[in-house]
Amino acid sequence: MSGSHTIFCLYAKPPIPGRTKSRLAADIGNDAAAGLAAAMLLDLVDAMRQVPDALPTIWYPPDCNPDDFGTLEIPEDVWLYPQSGDDLGVRMRRTVDLLLQHHPDSRMLIIGSDCITHSRESLTDAGHALSKVDVVVQPAVDGGYVLIGQRCRQPAVFDGIDWGSHTVMAETRQRLAAHEISHIELEETFDIDVLDDLELLRAFLAENDRPRTADWLSAFDAELPR
Repeated sequence: MSGSHTIFCLYAKPPIPGRTKSRLAADIGNDAAAGLAAAMLLDLVDAMRQVPDALPTIWYPPDCNPDDFGTLEIPEDVWLYPQSGDDLGVRMRRTVDLLLQHHPDSRMLIIGSDCITHSRESLTDAGHALSKVDVVVQPAVDGGYVLIGQRCRQPAVFDGIDWGSHTVMAETRQRLAAHEISHIELEETFDIDVLDDLELLRAFLAENDRPRTADWLSAFDAELPR
């Protein structure tokens, strides 16, 4: 890696049954939930790779390793890295620190693998936003966010947040305001965490092309009782 790029960091658990999408798995089963996670991950990898001057990466939790991604056909130009830290804020801060230390002229964005609405266009727009401001963030309807990007270190946005709660985005807004950090909020979107979110997924896929995720949903719906 060298020069100025948009570095995408897809935060993702390996799609292993019983170790991913636990809340959704409680309703649809471990195998089905893992299948959806795998499909979404590969569709998101495609979106990252389509962005001009992008460097796509996958960051997996500290208790996992690259071999856990098994037979997934992840392209060779997508590098895998371990997250480091006891909570999500520490992990994201360390990811930013590492990448901007080695690539100070680049823009870096962390995106969540639970959000299938990320596309070439939306990710390109997020990268372009960082030419105007120091932070870009995309809220989620559940009170969190699905994307955060920085062009310079802004550790305050990761400190003291109640991760996993419905107040994550509100607390992040407070940090941005308190530290007078220039930022842009992108349009609110959704992620896939629980059974009800599959209705949002169906509506989204009716108008948007995510081939692997659409294949998963078709197979899942075919198994539902008639």
